[in-house]
Parts: sequence; C-alpha cells; structure tokens
Amino acid sequence: AAGVVAARFGATGPVATRFVSRFAAETVTPARRPGLVPARLDGGAGAAAASTAYTLVFRYHEAGAVVAAIPTRLPVTGNVRVELFGWGRSVLGGPVACSFSGAAPSGEDGNLACLAPPGGVGFVAVGAAGAHAAGAGSISVAYAPRPRVAGVAPRTNYARGGAVTTLSGADFVGERDDFGTNCEFGSSDGTRVFAPLTFVSSAVARCETPALVPETLALVEYAGGAGSAALRSASGMTVTVLATPRVLSITPSGGPLRGGDVIVVAGENFVGVEPAACRVGSVGPLDARDADVTGGIGGSTLECVAPAREIGVARVAVGARTGAGYTDDDVWYEYVASLPVEFAVPSTAESGGAGVRALAVFGATLRKDERMPCVVGARSAPGEVTRHGEMTCGGALSFSAASRNGKLDAQDSTFGPGFKSSRPRLDALATRGAFDAFRGEGFFAVGAGGLRSAANGELAVVFHFRKPAEATSVRPVAGFAGGGTVVRVSGRHMTAETGCAFGAKTTYDGGVSLESSALARCESPAFPENFAVGDAVAVAPSDALAPPGADAPAFPFASRAEPFVLDVAPVSVQEPGGTILRVFGVFGEEHKKEGAAGGRGRDVSACAFGAVAPVAARRADFFGDSAALVCVSPALARGGVSVRVGDAFGEYGRVGRDVAVAATRKDDAFADAATREDADEEHRKKLDRPKATAAYPDVASPFGGARVVVSGAFLDTHANADENGLGGVFLRFGGEHVVRLAAVVSSALALAEAPPRGARDENAVSVAAFANAATFSETSFVFAFAPSPTLVSVSPKHVVSKHGGLVTVRGAFGERMSSSRGAGSPQCRFGSVGPTDARVVDAASAECFAPARAEGGAPVAVSARGDTMFSFHEDEDEARGSRTKKIVLEYVDEAEAASRDAREARGPEWLR
Repeated sequence: AAGVVAARFGATGPVATRFVSRFAAETVTPARRPGLVPARLDGGAGAAAASTAYTLVFRYHEAGAVVAAIPTRLPVTGNVRVELFGWGRSVLGGPVACSFSGAAPSGEDGNLACLAPPGGVGFVAVGAAGAHAAGAGSISVAYAPRPRVAGVAPRTNYARGGAVTTLSGADFVGERDDFGTNCEFGSSDGTRVFAPLTFVSSAVARCETPALVPETLALVEYAGGAGSAALRSASGMTVTVLATPRVLSITPSGGPLRGGDVIVVAGENFVGVEPAACRVGSVGPLDARDADVTGGIGGSTLECVAPAREIGVARVAVGARTGAGYTDDDVWYEYVASLPVEFAVPSTAESGGAGVRALAVFGATLRKDERMPCVVGARSAPGEVTRHGEMTCGGALSFSAASRNGKLDAQDSTFGPGFKSSRPRLDALATRGAFDAFRGEGFFAVGAGGLRSAANGELAVVFHFRKPAEATSVRPVAGFAGGGTVVRVSGRHMTAETGCAFGAKTTYDGGVSLESSALARCESPAFPENFAVGDAVAVAPSDALAPPGADAPAFPFASRAEPFVLDVAPVSVQEPGGTILRVFGVFGEEHKKEGAAGGRGRDVSACAFGAVAPVAARRADFFGDSAALVCVSPALARGGVSVRVGDAFGEYGRVGRDVAVAATRKDDAFADAATREDADEEHRKKLDRPKATAAYPDVASPFGGARVVVSGAFLDTHANADENGLGGVFLRFGGEHVVRLAAVVSSALALAEAPPRGARDENAVSVAAFANAATFSETSFVFAFAPSPTLVSVSPKHVVSKHGGLVTVRGAFGERMSSSRGAGSPQCRFGSVGPTDARVVDAASAECFAPARAEGGAPVAVSARGDTMFSFHEDEDEARGSRTKKIVLEYVDEAEAASRDAREARGPEWLR
C-alpha cells in the first residue's frame, strides 16, 4: 500500500488526507464552483495502481445567509419555537438546527433543535447549524422578561366590541421589526381572538375590543412578537362581556337650550351597565339613574338630565361610565328655544281690553330670576320668573293722571242732574308689552320662550280669548259709599269669568253672581275715601284681570251715604200693628230735603221692619246732626224685629235698632199711645248714661277695620236694660259713622272696630258713647285717622339667620307714629314674625331688632302699635304714577354675612 494517501476532487488534487481508522480518512475540500464533482483517493504519488477502484460524487453547495428570525423577542424562560428566514442551502436544505450564541444544538432532531433555550436578558445571535450552514451567518434576537398585566379597564365590555381596552402592568414592549403586539381575548371554549395593540409605555397599552360572545367572561392577555405570541403574559385578568344595549325611545323628545330637562331613556339590555351614564351629542358622560326601580314600567329605562347646548338635534346614547362605549342608535333630542309649560293662570280672558293682562305661567323648569318672552299665539310679552316654577307675563294695571282716582271727567252732563261726573274714561297705560291689544276669539297656544307641542302633537297648554262682555244697562245707578250694593248689569257675552269694573276696581269671584249670558249681579266695592257723596265712577262688565276697553259702553254709578238708625221710640210695638214709631239716625243729605235724588215732592225715606218693607215714613224733627222719621208699624209676629231705614233707591241701611213686638194687653187696649211713650221715656231716663273716655290705639287707618279697646263707664248698663231685650252701647265717630261695641268685657272696658273715616270728617274726630237718643253723653275723646306707614329702605340689607340683628328702617311714618305715645309708636314685622317694638330715631327712621329665622328673604313691614295696617302692600305714587317695591331683608349664614360685609366695606367696584 502506498505510504501517502491523497484525495482528488475532479481535476483538483492531490489534497492531503489522513487516515482516521482502517475504514475512514479525513481531508479538506478545496474551493470550487457549485456543482457535482467526482472524488477519489490516490494511493501514493498519484500512481494509478494505488487509486480507489471507484469514484464518489461530491456536491458543492452555495452556503447562502440567515436574514431574519421570528420572533425577535423571546422570554427569558425560553421554550419558544424560533423560525429562521434566509437563502441558500443553509436554510432550505435540511436537516437544519439552530444555534444560540454559538452553542451547539442539544438534540439531533431539527424541529426540537429550534426551540429557544432559557437565557438572560439581552441579545443573542441565532444561526443555522449543520454541514450546509457554514458561512451562513446569524441574526440577533432579544431575551426580555415576561409581560405582566395588573389591570384591565373597562372590566365590562359589550358583545359588539369597539371599545378601547386599556392594559396596565409592567414589562410591556413595542415591536418594530415584527408583526407587532396584540391583545389576546380568550373564551372558555379555548377560542382566542387577537386585536392589534398600541404600545404607550412599558406599563400601559391599548387595544380595540373585538366582537365577543355575550354573557361570558373573556380572558385578556398581552401577546408580543408576531402571531405566535412569544412574549405572552399569564396574568389571568378577565372582563365581563354583556349583551349590546340599545336605545329605543326618549321622553321628552326635545327641550330648552339651557338644558335641565329630565330625559327618560327607554331601551333594552341596560341591566349590568354600571355605572350607567348618558351622552347627549358630544357631551358625556352624564349621570343616569334607574327610572324603573319598582318594576312598574316593565323595561329598561334610565333618567338623565339634558345639558345646555345650541339649537339643533343631538344623539342620545347610553353606556357605562367606565368607558365601555356608548350606543349609536338613531334616537335624537331636539334643542328648542321654548320651555315646557304645564298650565297657565288664568286660562281664559276677553280679547282686547284697555289694561295690561297679567298671565302666570307655570312649569317645573322655570328658574328664578330668569327672563324670557311669554308667547300666546303669535303675540309675545316679556316675562319674569319671580319664584321657581312660576313666570309672570305682562304687568300691573296703571292709570293716567286724569283717571287715577277712579273718577269720571266732568266734561258735560249727559247723564242728567244729580251727578257730578259724566263721560267715563278708563285710560289704562301698559308699562310693558302684553296681550291687551289681542284681537280675535278662540284657543291659542301658550309657551315660555317659544311654542312647543306635546308628545302626541297636540298643544299642551292653550289660552281662550272670549268675546268682550258688553253692558246695556245698570240698575241701580247709585250705591252706598261703603260698598255692598247689589248692582244688576244687563248686557251680552257674559261668562263665569266676567266681573264688574267700578272705576279702577274690579269685582270678581265672590262678588259676582252670573244669572245668564245677559245678566250678572255684582256687589259694589267701597268708594275711595277722597270721593264725596254724589261722585260717580264708570261701571262696565270686565274681565278678571283688566278693565273694559276704552270703547266699551260704561254707565255712571254714584255714591251715596248709607243711612243708619241711632234710636227708636217707643222700644216696643203692638203685634197687630199701628204703633207710631219715631226713628232717630243719620240719613244723609238726601233725607233732609225732598227731590234731591228721588224727584221733587217725593219722600225719599222708608222704614223696614225686618223683612217687611217698604213701610212709608215721613220726616219729623231733627236731633242735632241726626234726622227723625215717623213710621207706623205693620202687623208683626210676637218677638223682636230690627228697624232700618231705606232711601229712594230701595236699599236699606245695615245698621238698625231692635224693637220688641208685644201682644195687646186688655188694660192697655184703649190707653193713649202718648201715655205709653211717656212711660218708656221715663224708663229710659232711669238708666245711667254710658261714657267713653279713651281708646287704645287712638290712631288707625282711614280705611277702618282696626280693633280698638275702649275704656269708660257704664258700658254694660244697656246690654239688657229692659224686659224686651233691647239695648246696647254705640260709639259715634265724628258725624257720619256709628258702630256698636263688639264685645263688652266689663262696665269700664269694651272692644269695638274702628269705622272708615267719613268723607266730611277731619283726620281727628270726636268719639262719644250712647245707648239711645236720650243717653247722649258730653264725655268724649279724640280719635285720629292716620295714613298707613310707607317703608322706603332697610339698612343693613342682610342679617345672620342664626342670631338676627338690629336694622334701621326708613320711610314715611306719619306725625303720630313719631310721637312718644304708646298708641302711635311704630312696630316692625319680618315676614310672618312680629310685630316687634321699634325705637324712633327721627321723623323718617326707626330701629327694629330682626329676630332669628330660617335663611331666605323676609318682607319687612312697619305699622303703628295696635294698628292692623302694615306696609306690605305696594303703595302707588300719585305724583309719578309708579309703584314702590317690597323691601326684603335677606337672612344669610355667618360666612355669607361676613363676605357681604367685606364687599360693602371695600365700596363699589368703580371706586376702588
């Protein structure tokens, strides 16, 4: 055998070779082009005799290169399959194994050899291992910690998907060279759904939730590195998948621009949407609550409050407040300029009219101090919300200077003699726009800020304009100055809402009795105190809120004094009648002469014995300022009866005297009537004369009505002076009014009600007590009529509600109120608390202590001590035709009071 062995590859050789054993030798292949080449061994010096008997075929391959690996990031725990991509036999030829950082593969199986082993955090080189991989190179992959998911938001998702799910945790990575990272949503049946993930940071990642199976729990994991999820978390976080909610309808379907309406959202699959929220347009989330907690509606309903928005429509959606998304159903809420109105007061009125028609509109969403137009049909007027839920539209009635006192213009005497006034004028001036000029009849929609219809398309609130009532005659044509006369008004178009306008006053409700559309009976009000007997006002049918129009027919109605009876003699009459009765009293100027109002030569007086009237009367003598009439009693039932005096208009005074009706005695059957009268007179003289010496208070409003405590002597003497039950003590105020003592406490103390000041009386009148004409006493006292106090301002304008405080009130208190006498000193009232005594500072100011009360505003009023007239009412300024506003004291907490005091101390903004 040859001592030297060499190898030959094609024509290239010899190539040094060595024997490894008797059956194997090693050599190094020379470089050649790719392809097939014969290979053989030579047995020394190239001798042919020493060559191998046969030739091997050896293939030269192109090595190629490894260019990519998937995945590029591996967990430090390893055990992840790695795929290499490249060209040449190093990758495409097999079997191929993977080498990590030059380490030899651990197994012979190529498939197992490409599993990544465990490693530390960092980069490693991955290449192909094997005979064909020489020179193929390697690719770098990174070992990273396994991601950890600590939280998922929201924890509730809808089956339709589409919500943005946020993963929070640690060791998140972002892939650039790979297919990216994903969110893995796994179900209980093993199905996995991947969604592309947006890398935010190593602790936050987001993805869009895919469509999932409803009513299940989905496992959410972080998967990084292609679809094989090489970097996959194993945290076990779950989310609840709910059925997709739907919005079917809303109520109401629209609302005001400012928002605030409660929207009831009806739909399905709202159960489990917690915490529930609404979204209107792009505004959300809005708090929502269950509208069917009792289960009475029988469906999924939520309530939420509409936000403020510009005019237009906005989609209403429902969703979870945690961000699981909102519904996208085509249910829209319309924003309009009007507010929902529930009802209006009044709901009907006459069309036209000369005065301002005030209208109160009520709605749950009307907010205090808000201003908006009030709309009726095609007309609108400014409105003001004085308190929550109520808006006042229009204004109060005001009169021109020529007709402010309610009188008629004395231009001519078309109504004949006996009247000082003639042509009616009702010049009402509207202080701001209203519905006084509305023409036409029918039903018109009412709205706040605009008009809106109900859900069924019908008008929610309507106002009825009626034909104006017209009068053709008024009977009687004169009534008592103190009011109470029943006036019959004949005309047409009268309804239950029709009243009677007496000058500036309108009688309504209890003062009107509607007989038919052509006849109404009205009770006349009291004439103003500045009217003289005989002055007239215009009378016409009127609406409840406004006087009749300037062109409406009106009729004059004159004032006349009411007759009242002071005493009668004798104090008893016979049952068969025929007793001559002398009646003493104050009967007015028209009773002192014939023909004043009833026609020349006609007696204007008559007597009434209970319900028996008229009974003819004739004038007798006069007793001071009082007149005397003589009447003959008719046949009456046994007992007692009240004797009153009437006038030519067939109306009788309301103040009378009681007489007894006694049976005829046999021994007196033929007695002289004069003898019985003398006996009664003698009996009357035996009684003590009542005396009135003082009253508390001794000052009252000229309108009357004040309760007065009277002190004197013998005030109870005539309470039951004789067997007939006659008696009673009277007080005469000046020359026109007489009142009976309301209650007798003792012989020295009694109670009475002060009458209104007489038209011919001064501000101070003399008051005396008497029981009958024979018991007039010379003892009297002075009683004053003072105007009600007027409050102008209060300072400070706020006090602490918990403690109250001292305030100074300023206004017109009158001379008697500024005196030191107890009856005239002022008192204050704060809301319904009071009165509290006040200390007079000067003629125009006083100090009161405001008591503690709840927070809020309290109207402040001032009165004379003992008087019942407070300054709560709005006083009309005769000179300027304006009205003073109510003075309100604000009760606030201590913090607010300190803040207001600090602002007042700094002064106004422009002065700083």
